[in-house]
Amino acid sequence: MEVLITYANGEFEECDRFESQIQVNWQTEKQLVIRTKVRYLEALIAETGTKEKLNCTQLKDSLKRLKDFLEILEDNRCSTQGSDSWHFTLKLWHHRLDLPGNLVEFDRQWEQRRSPKSKQSTREVTRTQTTEILPNNNISINQVSSRQDWGEAPNCVEFYDRQTELSTLTNWILEQRCQLVTVLGMGGMGKTALSVKLTQQIQGEFSGLIWRSLRNAPPLEKLLTELIKFVSNEQLTQLPQTVDEQISTLIQYLQNSRFLLILDNVESILDSNKRVGSYRDSYERYGQLFRSIGETQHQSCLLLTSR
Repeated sequence: MEVLITYANGEFEECDRFESQIQVNWQTEKQLVIRTKVRYLEALIAETGTKEKLNCTQLKDSLKRLKDFLEILEDNRCSTQGSDSWHFTLKLWHHRLDLPGNLVEFDRQWEQRRSPKSKQSTREVTRTQTTEILPNNNISINQVSSRQDWGEAPNCVEFYDRQTELSTLTNWILEQRCQLVTVLGMGGMGKTALSVKLTQQIQGEFSGLIWRSLRNAPPLEKLLTELIKFVSNEQLTQLPQTVDEQISTLIQYLQNSRFLLILDNVESILDSNKRVGSYRDSYERYGQLFRSIGETQHQSCLLLTSR
């Protein structure tokens, strides 16, 4: 959806050759009519340098999800069986120039429809406890086996086949012991669902896991407080005052026990108007957290999802 809106708004450079292959018409400021073939959409995505490369089968699947699951795509074709040609109307929530607003609403609708209303926002399971002392300091912790705080993670009842991606991520985290892993892709491609499924499959390899969404762009200090409270099992009553000290404390716990930390929707703290990887004002120190976890020796893993 992101690529289609951007292309239809004429914001992609050097994509004029698709003008006859991908015909777009803004029927209203919120309704986009498109005539094309799936192979042309595949070529457009490849041309625009989008990190998430999709083949024709995946693109057809994505269009069907927009139609059947989110109900924002109206199929205008007379016959659909075996057809590579698509003629459809894409119905947006906001003005066509408000791309960030439409993507945020896309994610919100996606998660809302995937999650049952009765789902609790936080689920925590505790099994066994032992007391340990972290090296080189006086912090006493209770290491809890299989403690889980799923935060705002959706309950993925439906999950499409992503065995290749699951196998790759599992290898990186469990076999290669990668400390920082990022799942990138366009909005709506199932990054969150993939991460939930992955976490469910490998959770037994960790002393505990905590899931947090950055959708509302929480200040780093708030996130660090929640992370430290979790990994310390609420035993650290006086938290460090500075961000540097808080990151250092978190790293010490990650060194002592094997935790899985998942931060979803990292794009919320990034500035889309600047170069890729630039942070919004006052969120730059998130980069310090990510670098510290990625570069400092420990036995845990931080999993990020982002566009």
